[in-house]
Amino acid sequence: MKTVALIPTDPAATGADITTARALLDGHDIASLVVDGSTAHVSFDADWLVTDDAAWVAAAADATRTIVVHAGSLHSDLDPDFVASSFADAARRILRAEALDGSPRWMPVGEAHLAALPRALDDPRHRTLIEASATALAERTGVSLVGLTVDEGGVAARVIGSNFVAVGLLSELRRTTAEWARKHGVGPWWRE
Repeated sequence: MKTVALIPTDPAATGADITTARALLDGHDIASLVVDGSTAHVSFDADWLVTDDAAWVAAAADATRTIVVHAGSLHSDLDPDFVASSFADAARRILRAEALDGSPRWMPVGEAHLAALPRALDDPRHRTLIEASATALAERTGVSLVGLTVDEGGVAARVIGSNFVAVGLLSELRRTTAEWARKHGVGPWWRE
């Protein structure tokens, strides 16, 4: 279970905001702890630290992700993970960062292209075979294929992951389809 430390400098003044933040977090099985920021330093272990006091950001453990609740400009020496306008807004940001708000998670997309020899992929049956092979290879290797184009010019693939993942997928596709083409006497398909 994730834990969040909410540290307001004045708990009485931010009471409604803290109550809303706790309700949002508790609804998603995240434990919240309210610490009076005006008291002496309290040692605790939390996944997230949310405070409206800049001094607490510097005191946060390296493993803790920090959010500063601040309406104005921040000191340039602060390095919080996020800045929020209220404790409730910070709670929403935590839910988003932990992928608990129902929104899709942003993922990097890598791209690669495999060039075909001139006229090598003119036959639509060969293009269909290559498309099916790429899809099967992606499924077998656990690569999430989000875009695939097979035309006379070659193959373009978009995957969830880095460009290296896309290049690796197309390298294996090249190897397996070149072997198949050689065995079936349809000639080479890919540029060197």
